[in-house]
Amino acid sequence: MKKLAIDSKHREYFNKNQTIEFEGLIAPNLLQDLKKDLQNDPKFESGRDLWRTSAAFKKLATNSQLAEIASELSQVKDLRLGLDQYFPAIPPYSAYFQTSPTLSSLCSIQGVVCGLLLCLEAPAASEEPVKFFGTQEGNGVFFLAQTPLALPELLHREGGKYLLIVYVSPNAVYIHEDQDPLRYKFKELGYNYGDKLNDKLNPMVHR
Repeated sequence: MKKLAIDSKHREYFNKNQTIEFEGLIAPNLLQDLKKDLQNDPKFESGRDLWRTSAAFKKLATNSQLAEIASELSQVKDLRLGLDQYFPAIPPYSAYFQTSPTLSSLCSIQGVVCGLLLCLEAPAASEEPVKFFGTQEGNGVFFLAQTPLALPELLHREGGKYLLIVYVSPNAVYIHEDQDPLRYKFKELGYNYGDKLNDKLNPMVHR
């Protein structure tokens, strides 16, 4: 991705609107690798933590420049990678497409700071305004944990492919969250409720 300089105007806009979209966050060659992995890897069915099985998704999810932008916008210096989630190829979340939950309520993590929704493949033409799910490949929308996530936008983004990256605090904890249909994924990694996320399984991405 190209180097982005965050200035006071970006922060002012973000503070006022709680979201901000940037263009060209994903290089074209990386986009192609991401699409190839989505097409070829059957393990991607649940859409959770693709970075653990794909070098391309790991490169994106742990990207230090993206994490730096998240840090500057959220004004939280140290950030850990909480999870990534692919939309919309995830039936467990279809029940939420009529609602706008917060990011915190959809993640089994205490200490969520912010999210980044990246457009991996452009959807069919839509006149619906963009708040989270953009319409241009490579673009991304940053938003805070307490900002309502406009999942109904997905109903107007037919054919679009998106990746959500969740950034959390260094001392984030695995918790039981009823609204997260994939909350058991952390248990599969060896975490128990109340455990702090560690560097081995959930690395720091900005210090």
